[in-house]
Amino acid sequence: MLYRRFIRVFSSDRGAVSVYFAVIVAAIFFFNAVLIDFARIKLAEKQSEHAVKAAVRSVLSAYQPEVQTYGLYGLGVDKEQEDGIFTKVMGENVSSGLRMENGSAVVTNLLPLGDHRVFEQQVLEEMKYRAPIEFTIGVIDKFSAESPNIQRMHTFTQEAVKVDKLIKQRENELDDAWKQVEMLYGLLEEKHAAYAKTLREMGELAEAIGSARADEVDRKMDSVRRELRSVSGDPDNRGKASALRAELSRLRELLSKIRTYEQLAAEMKSDTEKAVGEAEALAEGIGSLLNKAADTEQRIVREIGEIKGKLEGGEGPSGNRPEDVFSSIKIRGGDYYRGYHAEMSQIAALFVSFAGKVRTQLPDSLSGLESANELYYARANPWFAARQSENSQRKSENNDIERMKEEQRGKAQHYMDKALNDVQKWTSGCADSDAGQYAKLAGKEGLFSHYSRFNDIKETGDPGNPSEIHGSAKDLGIYGLSLANELMSKLDTVMNELYINEYALTKFNYATLGKGSMQSAELSRPADHPLKNQEAEYVLYGLSSCRSNIFAAYAELFMFRLSLRTVETLSDPKKAAAGSPMLVFLIALAEAAGKAYADMGELAEGKAVPLMERTAAIKLHYKDYLRLFLLLHGNNPNIMARMQALIQLNTGHDLTQTPTYVQGTANTSIRLWFIPSLIRLLHAGGVVDGTVSGARYYMSKTASSAY
Repeated sequence: MLYRRFIRVFSSDRGAVSVYFAVIVAAIFFFNAVLIDFARIKLAEKQSEHAVKAAVRSVLSAYQPEVQTYGLYGLGVDKEQEDGIFTKVMGENVSSGLRMENGSAVVTNLLPLGDHRVFEQQVLEEMKYRAPIEFTIGVIDKFSAESPNIQRMHTFTQEAVKVDKLIKQRENELDDAWKQVEMLYGLLEEKHAAYAKTLREMGELAEAIGSARADEVDRKMDSVRRELRSVSGDPDNRGKASALRAELSRLRELLSKIRTYEQLAAEMKSDTEKAVGEAEALAEGIGSLLNKAADTEQRIVREIGEIKGKLEGGEGPSGNRPEDVFSSIKIRGGDYYRGYHAEMSQIAALFVSFAGKVRTQLPDSLSGLESANELYYARANPWFAARQSENSQRKSENNDIERMKEEQRGKAQHYMDKALNDVQKWTSGCADSDAGQYAKLAGKEGLFSHYSRFNDIKETGDPGNPSEIHGSAKDLGIYGLSLANELMSKLDTVMNELYINEYALTKFNYATLGKGSMQSAELSRPADHPLKNQEAEYVLYGLSSCRSNIFAAYAELFMFRLSLRTVETLSDPKKAAAGSPMLVFLIALAEAAGKAYADMGELAEGKAVPLMERTAAIKLHYKDYLRLFLLLHGNNPNIMARMQALIQLNTGHDLTQTPTYVQGTANTSIRLWFIPSLIRLLHAGGVVDGTVSGARYYMSKTASSAY
């Protein structure tokens, strides 16, 4: 019976709707429960994320105010304060239903300002919208207009040095040739006189000897001796004996003359053979030197042809062109050297011909020897006199050019020495107390080394000390033009480098700050820094004292002004007929040195001087030249290391311990309302990231931000 009831219940359709409704309601309930907790989780995650980001931003708001005056942002609180700010702001930004887990806050700092990449990025951001960069570009534009002319004059100077060296080489070869000509003429003159005397003696002896021969005279003397012995002691033959003795004496004298004649002939043959060797060696040496001089002159001619193409440009106000200077160089031409050589060779050949006659005729005949001896000398004497006059004129012209060169060198050196003596005007701002500040900057444990090690700078790449560049006025003038030309080649530099250079001149002081219109309203207050009126120079050169850095800037500035003034003068050469491009350069250099010296006096007082006389409206201050020198020596990691060292010196804050990047992490949790096990299943399926423990859902959020 119970079984039938059981079958009846399950086979009956009564209550089916209720059961169906109960099943559907249960499913909907479970779905809604999961959906509600899932929505609450997502809302909690969003709120946690916003809270972490707000906490990170709040930490960044605690920047270092003293460092900020340099336009740089880095954390200005210690680790404990930083964690406190993060925890406090995090707690204030979570709702009552969301709980921040105690001890879960973790704050990490990265990317300190001591890192050059970070430092450069912040400098670029600071300077990107600063007005001074427009002026920097304006300065570059001003120089860009002069760039072709500066490059032309730099080329002129390089070519003048090259051609002047070739001219000196040619003249030295001609000097050496002339020395050997003098030796050859001296030899011929000496031998001519000696041979003329010998030939006269031999002629007198030959006249006395006649046709007698030594062997015949010997036989006659033997015969006379025998006959004399036969009559000796006979009183009757005393007269005959006396006559025989007189004959024997005459024969002895005749034999002596014959022996003397033969000896003179042998000596003359030997001497002429030796003299011919000397003459031929000298003639060969003279010919070789003349050929070298001719080849050197051909190189000069080729250089002049190439130079005219390199220096093509406009005329100066006086109508002269720099390339015309090279046209005034004296070119003797190939005919001169060939004629010189041929005439000398003919004279040497006449002497060799004379020696040949001596060799073949003596001792048998003196015929034609005296005339042959006179012939070579008669050709050599007027030739030497003409060449001597020509050589004296050549030497006089060369000496005049060298004397004028020395005068111009002296004038230029005079102003250069005055400029160096006046450096005290520039270093008057240096104080004895600066030594202590430089001790903090320099050395293995100094601030500069600190930032160099931090950024792993292995090589210096510094420009050195321009004030230690030694050399003559000419060498310094050439160096100055090279400096200007190098700068012209860097005028198309990337903008980032200009921003960094401008930062150095904006945030730090320099020699003429506070003079004239050179004032600063920067928050970093550069006029009040411990190192007064020298920081930009230190950034640029990195030397170990105030005077060294100021002197380095002064020396480079003087050489740069000297180069501009030299370019200005060379662009319109007034001494184109001087015959020496180097003399023209030295004349221009001497005039330029005086003008550059006057410019330095104006710049030292904070005044502006015209870029060049023909562009008088374009005036530059000392600060503008520092811009150019930073551009010239820029793109150097040491410059940034020195700026960082100065910032720490001025503020007392180590930039390697001043982070610019903050990453914060915190754990939060929310209580689940319904079925935690279902949320756990969603985590297992990767639908949610957090974890479930008991009736709470735990989540971790991380946010990062940087200045």
